[in-house]
Amino acid sequence: MNNWRRWFSRKKKWEQDMQDELRFHLERQTAENIAAGLPPEEARRQAVLQLGTLEGVKENCREQRAASGWNLSTPTSASACACY
Repeated sequence: MNNWRRWFSRKKKWEQDMQDELRFHLERQTAENIAAGLPPEEARRQAVLQLGTLEGVKENCREQRAASGWNLSTPTSASACACY
């Protein structure tokens, strides 16, 4: 039972790290678009178009992680997934 809890805890942390990382990139791209003169709503829309939706990118990261043989018993950061 402890192994399952440890696996679930690592999976949850990896998912949260990935969410934080992707949100950071989306916010950064939105800010760059605003600095380039776009209104905030359009800047965010363009950022999503450039980076992809968060759920879509997260799914790609999960698939890459599974395909590469990573497992959740090996600590890795979401930023190690170059999927965005």
